[in-house]
Amino acid sequence: PSPAPTPQPTPQPTPQPTTAPTPCPVPIPSSAPTAFPTPAPSEMPSPSPSLAPTVRPSPSPTPMPTGLPSAMPTPVPSPSPSSMPSPLPSHLPTPLPSAMPTSLPSPMPTPVPSNGATTCGDAFCYASLAPELEPLELAWATLVELAASEPHEDDFSYVEDKLGNWNRIKAGGFSVNDESEKTPAAGYTYVAQLLSHDINLEETSVLGKPMDPRRIVNLNTPFVDLDTLYSFDGMEIGDLATALDGGKFVIGNTSNGLPRDFVRNESEAAITLDARNDQNRIVSQVTVALMALHNKFVDRGMTFAEARNQTVREWQAIVLYDLLPNLLDGDVLEDVAAGDRKLYTGDLKNQSLMPVEFATAAFRLFHSRANSEYVLNEETSGGDDSPRANLFDIGDNPHLEGGSRLPDMLVIDWEHFFGPKAQHARILDPLYTLPIVRLPIGLPGTPSSEIEVRCGEDDDDATVCGHQDECPICVNEPIVKEVDRVNLALLDLLRGQTHELGGGTSFAKHAQDVLNVSDINVLSLADMICDIPHGLPGDVECGDSCNICGGDEPKFRYYEQGEEDVPLLWYFAHEAIADHNATVLGKLGSRVVAETIYGLVEESPVSILADGSAWASNISGMANVTFLDVIDYIGW
Repeated sequence: PSPAPTPQPTPQPTPQPTTAPTPCPVPIPSSAPTAFPTPAPSEMPSPSPSLAPTVRPSPSPTPMPTGLPSAMPTPVPSPSPSSMPSPLPSHLPTPLPSAMPTSLPSPMPTPVPSNGATTCGDAFCYASLAPELEPLELAWATLVELAASEPHEDDFSYVEDKLGNWNRIKAGGFSVNDESEKTPAAGYTYVAQLLSHDINLEETSVLGKPMDPRRIVNLNTPFVDLDTLYSFDGMEIGDLATALDGGKFVIGNTSNGLPRDFVRNESEAAITLDARNDQNRIVSQVTVALMALHNKFVDRGMTFAEARNQTVREWQAIVLYDLLPNLLDGDVLEDVAAGDRKLYTGDLKNQSLMPVEFATAAFRLFHSRANSEYVLNEETSGGDDSPRANLFDIGDNPHLEGGSRLPDMLVIDWEHFFGPKAQHARILDPLYTLPIVRLPIGLPGTPSSEIEVRCGEDDDDATVCGHQDECPICVNEPIVKEVDRVNLALLDLLRGQTHELGGGTSFAKHAQDVLNVSDINVLSLADMICDIPHGLPGDVECGDSCNICGGDEPKFRYYEQGEEDVPLLWYFAHEAIADHNATVLGKLGSRVVAETIYGLVEESPVSILADGSAWASNISGMANVTFLDVIDYIGW
């Protein structure tokens, strides 16, 4: 090489840090904004079909499907909020006058972590409520056995055997003899799905490969702030061409001109930040209703930022005072709302970490709420000429898969989903309904077509696979299965092992003995394994291994061979059965959900629970507001 004309000083080596690099590679600002920004005019173009919008690819394998059926009587119009305000839970403040100003109080700044940094540096991460517990590791065949769907294919008669007061369940919808023991209205399944999209997105781990949750990045902000609508994955809603117009969301029309859909591009992909919200027709219409609420506030004279703040506050009130009472044990919820916290405390809360016991078990169990089919309106009422809509495309009936323009026949009449005439959700159940155990690949939020699994220690572990194709023999070696449909119940159990969750009974004992959760009954393995009214798929002899339960009726083959605990999601399902006939979560599952959600609302930069805030809904004039109030307010 040619010599340099001028000698240069020898560069000194750059000192290298002595600490290990942070494992989470996705940085976010160390402090969240104290107010949501107003997009520049350039970010709010008028809609133009000639503009090619930027649409984010479908995100992580963290699906939250939903759907619900049942033939319903003619809906009765619900009273308006002004004529019949929603009752306040006992722990809520006195209602304020209904006339509310459009100016908004300053949002609460994000608290500074009390004690050091997380393992993800400036990124939001996951964590465990009980990191001392050893992860539960079950063989692939055991997980398959626990997620077997055969008893759900044609009827749900096993529920009659298990819970004698339930009537026969048909097609995912049901009724009960005792009015006090009905499950919640079907719509809450989808409000819960949108909440999951608002606070939780995980793409760090590989399904089937265990990973310390403290190394897993949460790509959502964990706050209850509707970032799934406004600011998601490094993008603002104003970055999407044709998504905004004059500070308002552009809402797409059905073929008959009804504004109920996302605006879409030429390929009919939704122009929205989070493609998961277009996974099915119900969650998409729940999402668009909140977009219409934002627009209503702009029409009343609010700026984009003011309307965003107000919509977030209304959403938080719906979550706390409408959704959670329909999901959780009422006594536990009241205690948590009054400040009784035992699980989600300290740095977990101050750093807004996402507990895997919540995201991967207790809240994920609401997948089992999804019904096989739904009544949406008169055209899908269940008659000979108006079949109910299937949750996914598995038959000849109309279906609710998203990803394309909303047909008029699938526009929701919301009284079928909320209120006294609504169809009801399924029970909380360790076995999911048929469309959920045959979930189509390729929808936003669903896994890829390849899933890596480990069958177990020997060939025999790979023989019980429920309705799926027979498992390949793998003997300790991981295999990759190519599938076009997946059993979501199985994937949920596999995700629990991926996130290194402890066993259900172990977690309950830890909560009782170490975390001072005294109001729970710890279920034993026999409580959950022996008290199952169906046996294995097919004819399987269990011989001496039946001794764990007594008698000679086969139950769960692999648990007869030495397993000592159950997955946490499975535990929460059986606790719901034991505590509430499967209508809402049991006491421990309810505490995990309530403490997490209340904690995340309290830590949100804009929060109705901020110290000193005097919150009242612009819709109801009170502290609480329901989703049906929103539907009435926007004129749907």
